Amino acid sequence: MLLTIKDVAQHLQIKPSTLYAWVAQGKIPCVRLNGLVRFAREDIDAWVEGNRKKMASMKARQVGGRVIGDLKGYIARLRGADHNGAHGETRSKAGSIRKEERDGAL
Repeated sequence: MLLTIKDVAQHLQIKPSTLYAWVAQGKIPCVRLNGLVRFAREDIDAWVEGNRKKMASMKARQVGGRVIGDLKGYIARLRGADHNGAHGETRSKAGSIRKEERDGAL
């Protein structure tokens, strides 16, 4: 049996508008039938259980509200190869500035 937006919103205790947003973002499994959004109870239950396990594993890695892990590696991946590490700058200095530094003017 397929569930409606109203049914799933009540089951998850969320607003229907939140559920519509999740559907649009592809965050929750659903079926579209002639423009109507419907949900299979088994899919929703599996989705909830999967999120519950994901949250449990995240909490297991936390100590005192902080996530344990490779923080430096995570930051390095976010910065990417273009980051030069100097005060958060992501591009090289202008050529004229380099020339002045070379000449000792700065």
